[in-house]
Amino acid sequence: MRDMRTPSEKLKYIAETTGELRRLSDELNLRTLSYLLRMAELEAETAELAPTSGHRGPPGRSSN
Repeated sequence: MRDMRTPSEKLKYIAETTGELRRLSDELNLRTLSYLLRMAELEAETAELAPTSGHRGPPGRSSN
């Protein structure tokens, strides 16, 4: 079965789930993991959706 969520909905889900994992790691005092999860959460929250015609990576990076 195909996932019918939009890219925006998927990013919101990633941000929410990552945020919950970060809160759990905060409770366990896992600071490095909390930091990495916060960065991932911010990335999902602020990601700009690219047009769907063709895949282009971030500027300045080449694919191998």
